[in-house]
Amino acid sequence: MGRFALVGCCLLSAVAAAADGVIRGEVRFVGKADRSGAVVYVTGFEEPPPGTAVQLRQCGKRFIPSLLVVRAGQAVDFTNNDTVVHNVFSPVGHLDMGRSRPGSHLSHLFKKPGGVDLYCDIHEEMKAALVVVPNHAYAVTGPDGAFEIPRVPSGTWTVVAWQPEGAAAEQKVTVAPGEAATVTLELPVARSGPHLDRNLRSYKDHPREYEADAGVAMGCPAEPAPPEVADGGRRPSEVRGGPVFERAQVLREAADQLEKAAAEQQRGNRSLAGRLFLAAASLVGPEVLEGVASLFQEGAPPRVITPLRQLSVDSPPQPFAAGSSEVDNPRARPEKSSLVGDIQLDGQPLGEGRAVVMLEPLRGEHRRPAPQKAVMEQRGRQFAPHLLVVPKGSTVSFPNFDPIYHNVFSRSEVQPFDLGLYVKGQTRDMTFDHEGVFKLGCDLHANMSAFVVVVAQPHYLVSEPGGAFRFKSLRPGRYRLSAWSERGTLTAPQEVLVKPGPNTVSVALGSTGPADNLDKYGAPR
Repeated sequence: MGRFALVGCCLLSAVAAAADGVIRGEVRFVGKADRSGAVVYVTGFEEPPPGTAVQLRQCGKRFIPSLLVVRAGQAVDFTNNDTVVHNVFSPVGHLDMGRSRPGSHLSHLFKKPGGVDLYCDIHEEMKAALVVVPNHAYAVTGPDGAFEIPRVPSGTWTVVAWQPEGAAAEQKVTVAPGEAATVTLELPVARSGPHLDRNLRSYKDHPREYEADAGVAMGCPAEPAPPEVADGGRRPSEVRGGPVFERAQVLREAADQLEKAAAEQQRGNRSLAGRLFLAAASLVGPEVLEGVASLFQEGAPPRVITPLRQLSVDSPPQPFAAGSSEVDNPRARPEKSSLVGDIQLDGQPLGEGRAVVMLEPLRGEHRRPAPQKAVMEQRGRQFAPHLLVVPKGSTVSFPNFDPIYHNVFSRSEVQPFDLGLYVKGQTRDMTFDHEGVFKLGCDLHANMSAFVVVVAQPHYLVSEPGGAFRFKSLRPGRYRLSAWSERGTLTAPQEVLVKPGPNTVSVALGSTGPADNLDKYGAPR
């Protein structure tokens, strides 16, 4: 990785200096003369992280710094200072920050000590290394592999050495008060050659939307732009910069993506054309391309055109699951009966999953639940709630609290919809006029999914994790019970007799397997 720029967090431990020792030594690299760039740190004791985040910028299609040391539990802000889209990822911990447009900021909290190799899924040449340490005791080796770690509390600890794109080595060491301990660690040869993208593919196999894109970075050093060829000749070289030039670069990138989208559409590749169009729209804003947006809707769900509304970005986050008839439509007086149950999947406990349980009286008149106003937010590149239950006719708001664009959609057979692109601080409403299960996705972020279950039954709730549930207020009588979970459903409704007082029931679901992960055009991803 060449030379390293280093940023670190160095809060000193509150240990008396007299009781501290020193660890010094060297790191040897198998088959490598230059021993610089290895991070050596001490494990076995922990210290609280600083309260401030550190920055890892993307500038000029490179990471700055290229080596970053952070404390476990400390946030890292990934800031895109380029004029092109990036997608930071790491095979360690399956980290995928998703696409970030120019000027955007994404944050991630690193909790587990260890080394993390970072790449960009769009630009193969971009590499960085991030090392998460549990305390202040670390050092970075110089060209000779030597290091020294001062102010190490006395005791027996583990010393770990890690190099980018390589394995780690560790060794136990005992530190005596006021003395120096010596240790030598040997690292194997680091991996060489090209790395794979986040989908474990070669970069040369990327679809056309990942083609290299030129741009001068914003707010960081950049090489002068090369002379451009025009009409068989060369324009004079010049140093170009400033907000006008940067905006022109963004517009050129958007135009390039838009032309690729048109070409793919002519070839019949609707899904790829749609993704390229979204890439262009995310650069310049969807309102700029509104006049041609309909050309890329073929095969996608119908667009929802209710007006966008502004909202406060300070709104509190939504829970993981939401929806209960006893909360949405409370009765003035409690009824005489209750029903407690548990849900199993293929004869086993439901585990950490949750289920929706619905009850409908088999006899007598009963009121339909009143429509509600609910929220399904996009925050941290996730939906919340992950599972939302609302009565038929309810209106759900879909606010975006992320500093990036989202495109919420559902390919539900009963009422498919596409909410389009919008940014942080905006929301669009959707009224659900039909019963059913609506699987939600974001066409820009394949990892995002959630479910809206629209019901007509007067009694409904979301179970606890593991499948336990309780209806607190029911009239005695016979009910038709239905249940659904993300992993299974009832093959047929179950009849339940509710007597005065407490009642119990067991519900057995049959596995249906995971739902397909499709983009809004129906293509697998």
